[in-house]
Amino acid sequence: MKFGFIFSICALLLIYFQLSVAVICLSNTGERNCTSCVMYKCSVEAGPLIDGCPDDFFKNCSKHTEFIKSKNYNDMEFYDPKDNVLYISGCGNEIEGRMCIELKFVRIYGKGIKDAFCIEGGKPCVVPDDKPADSGSNDQNGALKLIGILSFGWLLSTAAWNLY
Repeated sequence: MKFGFIFSICALLLIYFQLSVAVICLSNTGERNCTSCVMYKCSVEAGPLIDGCPDDFFKNCSKHTEFIKSKNYNDMEFYDPKDNVLYISGCGNEIEGRMCIELKFVRIYGKGIKDAFCIEGGKPCVVPDDKPADSGSNDQNGALKLIGILSFGWLLSTAAWNLY
């Protein structure tokens, strides 16, 4: 009986004081609840950075969305100078994330960004490259050539040995 009473009180308190995992971010459409705040730019033309949620970036940008989705896109800094794509996200643990994401941008931009970089959760991650992944087939072909040369040499030496 006591367990049911205490459980009911705890359940009511949890429902009443709901913990939210959302942060309030400024977006083109006004303030929105997001998993994290984002500042991004995804065009070659000069223009202002756009504030919003990660979903806004995925909707508005076509470059590198698959790469960023494959990472922790709620806490990530990414820049690709070739495509002029900048993606800064974070501040998901804040109540109001606008000031937090701006400070994060100033901290990163103050260093002067020229080269491509990718930081995921405070640790470096690999920047995507346009080159196809090396499958190692060149090494396999080299090994096959070596085996072929050794086999052919063995056949010739065996043939020469049998002639004498």
